[in-house]
Amino acid sequence: MKFAVTYHYYPLGRFQHEQPGKALLQALNAIKLQAEAEKNDVLEQLQAALAENTRLNNQLTELQNSRAAYEDSLENLYESSSSWRLTAPLRVLCTGCSRPLIRFAEELSTCTAVTAPCSVSS
Repeated sequence: MKFAVTYHYYPLGRFQHEQPGKALLQALNAIKLQAEAEKNDVLEQLQAALAENTRLNNQLTELQNSRAAYEDSLENLYESSSSWRLTAPLRVLCTGCSRPLIRFAEELSTCTAVTAPCSVSS
């Protein structure tokens, strides 16, 4: 039995652009470029979110400062008002008893005549 083997020689210079290693390298470079582009997109979104967060924090601080200024002006308005100073003792007395006073006023309003006795229950 005789085996015959024939060999054919193909020079690599002619097929160098079709080499599997080169195609793999190009695919890896494309994947690397795509990953870099996605990373840049995420960084841009992060920077935009950070800028929005900073803007909102500044706006919140501004609003808190204006609210504090309005509260101070209202306190000064009440403290300088003569009627507010006159009614201060009543407000201190009525701080914990607003519900009973409202109920008492409602029962007083149910009285039909000034001469008729009212039944006021506590």
